[in-house]
Amino acid sequence: MAINYTPNLTADRFHLDLSHQIHALVGAWGCGKSQAAIWDVLQYQQRYPEADVLVVRDTYSALADSCVAQWMRTFGEYGRLTGGIVPDFHWDQRVTGHDGKPITGTIKFRAAAEEWQVQKFLSVEVGMAWLEEATPGITASGLLSQGLPPGLFAGIWARVRQIREERRLVLTASPPPSDKHWFYTLFYNKQPLTDLKTIMTERGELGIAQSGHQWEDMLNSISLWQLDRNENKDNLPAGYNESVLPFLQTPDQVERFYHGRVPKGSYSGWPVYPGWRDAIHAVAGITAEPGILVRGWDGGLTPACVWSQIGKTGGVKVLAELQGQDEGLETFIPRVLAFGQNLFGARVYRDIGDPAMDARDPNFAVSGSAMFRRFGLTFQPGQQDPWTRIQAVRSWLAPIGFMQVHPRCEMLIAG
Repeated sequence: MAINYTPNLTADRFHLDLSHQIHALVGAWGCGKSQAAIWDVLQYQQRYPEADVLVVRDTYSALADSCVAQWMRTFGEYGRLTGGIVPDFHWDQRVTGHDGKPITGTIKFRAAAEEWQVQKFLSVEVGMAWLEEATPGITASGLLSQGLPPGLFAGIWARVRQIREERRLVLTASPPPSDKHWFYTLFYNKQPLTDLKTIMTERGELGIAQSGHQWEDMLNSISLWQLDRNENKDNLPAGYNESVLPFLQTPDQVERFYHGRVPKGSYSGWPVYPGWRDAIHAVAGITAEPGILVRGWDGGLTPACVWSQIGKTGGVKVLAELQGQDEGLETFIPRVLAFGQNLFGARVYRDIGDPAMDARDPNFAVSGSAMFRRFGLTFQPGQQDPWTRIQAVRSWLAPIGFMQVHPRCEMLIAG
């Protein structure tokens, strides 16, 4: 039987593009991203009636309120849900593929928010997957969602292999993320994700190449579709555009959710520090005062260092940051010393580090503390309790101007 659907111009081009395998749909609220993804699922199963489809959102409550509810509004009269809180949708026999045979493939609605949760899908094999809200979103109450992590995206892509003729993965973004988000790196810049080095497979955690992924192949397979709300205006109620503005509290949110544009500020996910305000705490003119500076260190294969100072008035100044990529402390420490010398000249430092750095450095057969001594440094282990650390920063953000961060600390501000 025929189910009628008239896509807008951009959605129509997206549906017809069978040359790319991974599709990202972005745009302002009300531009029809999710509806285009829903119909794309049906069209895929019309091409391959026996193919199963995986639909993923971050939580089961959000999955039920968005993906499942919208699916049932669109196709509820043509099939049934089974399985309770972990639902599957089965088409009636009257819904057929292009070959005239009934669609027997199942729509599997599932929730996952963390990279390790890809283990839920290690026994799953589908022809297509749809990942909803892949970028940070916002609820009616103003809370921000995290979006989906890159390891989850890559792990699910590894499960899309049921139909050899056509793999298809669709990601809908709850408008564009900041330019620091993995989604932006992959789909806007078409660059590899340097932080994503391993993914979880049925054989355990494997390197990207070992898992069968090649960045060059993946980048050649992706396509970005930017949907315009004006193309979808016939499907929106009167006054819709004006009704969304009261939910948006910052210029970044207006840029993303109302205009569908990449924001200029930092917008990466749930606010760990809701007291942060760019206009108050990001101060371009701050400089280091005479006296001791504090370097905060983290180790691992993406080591990091942050320069800060307690000012004469008791306020906290965060002056600079440096992060390494795929390197050990033996190469990172000299870069930190040179970077600090260039910015602040000769200084006396107090070094505070992650206690885990007392263990062996991942790249070398010595501990991190031994590596520090090699360069004439000694670090003091920092406080390890996350709650204590978070509460300390929140207390600094409470008085206006008590904490100031130089805008060059882009990664720290994004956090």
